[in-house]
Amino acid sequence: MLQLRKDAEIFRADGGRFAARWHFSFDRYRDQENMGFEGLTCVVEGACRREHDQGNDGILPPGWVQRMRV
Repeated sequence: MLQLRKDAEIFRADGGRFAARWHFSFDRYRDQENMGFEGLTCVVEGACRREHDQGNDGILPPGWVQRMRV
């Protein structure tokens, strides 16, 4: 089922070097009603450095999309 969530209901994080909005449980944000989703990263401008504890490091340029399982 598709659920419409208003802007004020979506978690925001500002890490200084990045700004993120998480619609599902991820990192330090926990929402028991939104667990087990795949994450999509869409780079609009600038670049996104990907660092992961299992490798798969790299840089995503504008226009690229990354999918990951949570």
